[in-house]
Amino acid sequence: MKQQILLAMDNGLADNLRNIFLDNSQDFQVLSQNVPIFHSLKASLLRYRPDIVFIAMRHVKFDTDNHEQELLNTIYDIKTNSELSRLRIAIQTSLPKDSPTLKQLAALGVYDIFSTHGVTRQLDMSTVTRQLGQPQNIKNVEEYLSLRKPFKGLNINPTNNSTIKPSSGVNADALKKSNQSLKQANRLLMSDRDQLTSRLNAPTVSRSDYDNLLSQVTDAVNAGLDDDKTKQLFAQIIQANKNQEKRIQQLEKDLNDRTAMIQQVTERNQQLAEQQASQSQGDNSGRIRQLVEENNKLKEQITQLRDQSSVKTSKLKSSSKRVPSCKRKKKSKKPMWIAIALVLIIALGFGFNALNSMGKSQAEAPEPYDSLIKKKEYAKAASAYPSRAVETENKMLADSSLKNKGDIASDINNTTTADAVQFDVAYFSSDFKEVVRLYEDSSSNSLLHPNAQRRTMLAYSYMKTGDVDNARSIAKPLNNDQLNQKIETYAKFQDANKTLEDKLKNGNLSDEDKNTARQQIKQNKAAMKKL
Repeated sequence: MKQQILLAMDNGLADNLRNIFLDNSQDFQVLSQNVPIFHSLKASLLRYRPDIVFIAMRHVKFDTDNHEQELLNTIYDIKTNSELSRLRIAIQTSLPKDSPTLKQLAALGVYDIFSTHGVTRQLDMSTVTRQLGQPQNIKNVEEYLSLRKPFKGLNINPTNNSTIKPSSGVNADALKKSNQSLKQANRLLMSDRDQLTSRLNAPTVSRSDYDNLLSQVTDAVNAGLDDDKTKQLFAQIIQANKNQEKRIQQLEKDLNDRTAMIQQVTERNQQLAEQQASQSQGDNSGRIRQLVEENNKLKEQITQLRDQSSVKTSKLKSSSKRVPSCKRKKKSKKPMWIAIALVLIIALGFGFNALNSMGKSQAEAPEPYDSLIKKKEYAKAASAYPSRAVETENKMLADSSLKNKGDIASDINNTTTADAVQFDVAYFSSDFKEVVRLYEDSSSNSLLHPNAQRRTMLAYSYMKTGDVDNARSIAKPLNNDQLNQKIETYAKFQDANKTLEDKLKNGNLSDEDKNTARQQIKQNKAAMKKL
């Protein structure tokens, strides 16, 4: 049975690799769908259930600037999903072979890593197909894990951190192999420490949440605050606190699990070191003690990081206390409200420079969203309020006075990775196949339940790709006579060309009739293109 492969890369590269896979091996079936946007990967895997996913890091669109961390987070989510437990992950990357990211990928069970780092930067597809045609093997990534031989002194089961089985007897060979296991454990712990440091040093609230809250604070201050607006704003801030607290708790749990496993390895090696020392083999036991000391230092650093996490958690909890209602007075209290909003936002630990702008003059704050929309400055509104990019795009589409919607959609697309905006950009670029693909693959509400403008665009795109049945179905609720007439005209040309092509294939026409038929097909296609 052929193995199904899903390609995670842009459309152009996916089209090329499909043919290359087929040319190099008959063992694979490459799906016609591909995943050009990385955040859609997990949903696509659950939908298509391939045997292998092949990710080209340089040819897939990430949501964040930190592509490596986004890749690791997503791979971890996939690996911990029971429905995807049998999935094989292959990655093409230009990262150097000593990159910590490659080591972490290998530790996550990604055993097919193809590096194009070097002079040629070309991928040998015959090597790829040959390796993927064989069962997964950790030997493929031993250079990233610095492994040469399996661990026989200790059995560390990655699926059950509590299971660590010492081999029977204590001798120099067992101690040496246990030494190797502890080295590997130290490397894993250092990787955890570095990752935890990065995550704890990051802002405790995502940029999109921050932008949304900050824009609401600004709008509320400009409009004048009352009790209801204040309570609603504070409720959203408190909810953000609670969400972040959950994330920190999960981070601490992951860290505790890893630390427990390392502790068990350490204790076993201490026992071996003590017993070996009693047998006058001081060199090995001394090395073990040195490794144990290194491990203890790493554990102390982890403890310090956990303490930092606890401090952040306590701050979040303290900010979640009930906020008393505020009685309105006749005199303006805007400065006081700005101060209160600032204190609450700072308590969340945003860490963004934009906070300082709230303490400056009101003129430095972003122009109110509704004001920008009223002035038809849609691209500027999406840039100033990125969390409302799709809402802004919808308002732009509904504006019948605009003539350059394609240009505006492209500008808005620079502020978001939303499927709906990419759908619009593809339509205005006449990439009708991409419009259909986005609609069929997306789980976005804006495309699952398209508004009238996008439904019209979708029906037209189905027509232009030759799928008149779906075009009719999508267009039916619109009652758009002009669109329906175009679809029916397209269908007539399409049927006429099919009839002429069948006659040409049957070979019953004279040479003159054949030329006439070919000319008519050409004219019909030209007319279809103009529709």
